[in-house]
Amino acid sequence: MSPSEIPAPSVNATLGSGAEEQDVSVLRNQDIEEASNRLLIHRISMALVPFFIKARFTPNFVSCLGALSGLTAAWFYFSFENPVACLLGLVFMIGWHIFDGADGQLARQTGQTSPLGFVIDGVCDYATFIFVYVAIALALSDVYGNNVWIIVVSAGVFHAIQAAAFEMQREFYIRWTGDEVYAHLSEKLDDVCSSATANFIAQIYKYVQEYFRPLSCELEEHLRNSEMDKARQSLTQVSYQTHFRKHVLAWSILSANNRTIAIFLFCLIGQPLWYFIYEMTFLTLVLLVLVKLNRKAQLKFAQELGIKG
Repeated sequence: MSPSEIPAPSVNATLGSGAEEQDVSVLRNQDIEEASNRLLIHRISMALVPFFIKARFTPNFVSCLGALSGLTAAWFYFSFENPVACLLGLVFMIGWHIFDGADGQLARQTGQTSPLGFVIDGVCDYATFIFVYVAIALALSDVYGNNVWIIVVSAGVFHAIQAAAFEMQREFYIRWTGDEVYAHLSEKLDDVCSSATANFIAQIYKYVQEYFRPLSCELEEHLRNSEMDKARQSLTQVSYQTHFRKHVLAWSILSANNRTIAIFLFCLIGQPLWYFIYEMTFLTLVLLVLVKLNRKAQLKFAQELGIKG
């Protein structure tokens, strides 16, 4: 039994009656998608894609529109003491999420995927949070002085680590529950376990991610070198889905969606400084717990496949 035969959230049912007329294959794996994406963000993103195609927008242009929406959100959050400004900040951050979903859908639907587009998308994603963090820090510096930048920059570092860890979980899930997992692994394993050919920033990012990988390099190597018959591959796919799907969903607490909501709530009550403290303390504790749960899931996964050591 392969993952494609395992009941998963229905994309058409989730996106409404109009979704049948759209190519739902442009969506990311719905099996591990957050409810906020399935019920709101991706609905709007998919509705915008036909317009972007007619307007001949490129995915990179849509990514930049997202960054512009994030910059607008930052402008409003600079005036976080005004509840209306907080609400508008939230609206424009949601706008960034919508554009962020649409650029990938547009790229896949029009065949315009590229390594450069992947980089631009990632840069625009981080730019949005940088814009918002800087805007809030500027506003807070009038009250707490320049020392507030130490907290904000530190929170940004924690944010980057948490985001890298979260993305690693999604990447592995998509890899190990997709078609021809062994073939995909044989092409990508060296890139995941070694970053010698990457640029300096990518090296650091991959180095950080290595600590949070749900499967060790040794276990992946063992699986790659084992028998690659169809039955074994299907068992691997199903086993990974069984042991890791709920964990990947739990990791979503570290997602950009939840950070967007947290920023809005802390700003709305007039305490944005506590958002950064929340990021460094509570979310870090959550990260450590999730890492421990991953270790247990890896052990069960290996045992089910009959792998010792």
